[in-house]
Amino acid sequence: MKRVAPIKRIRWQLGLSQEEFAYRFEIPIGTLRDWEQGRSQPDRPAQAYLKVIQSQPSAVGRALRPSHKTSASISTLASKALRDPRSLTREDIKNLAASVLTSIGEPVERKRKTR
Repeated sequence: MKRVAPIKRIRWQLGLSQEEFAYRFEIPIGTLRDWEQGRSQPDRPAQAYLKVIQSQPSAVGRALRPSHKTSASISTLASKALRDPRSLTREDIKNLAASVLTSIGEPVERKRKTR
């Protein structure tokens, strides 16, 4: 019996078609199809993104909605991460994580830089 790709299982649990899932979470449709059909595997940042989608799909959806300035920046950073994860700076990653946590109502602690 053939195993079902984890990404496909996540998509099924959400009741979304490939096109809907790709659009909602800003994943290129070709990439999604390659992952589901086993032609390629998500890299580590994409795996982390998929875990967040699986555990908090509505929060990710809200965060990616371009109706709010912060959401637009999250969307931009998430798209950048999916295209080329190495292009993200440490600051980009911190901002992305803080924005997602803020959008799901989690408190975000910011460390002050000490000199």
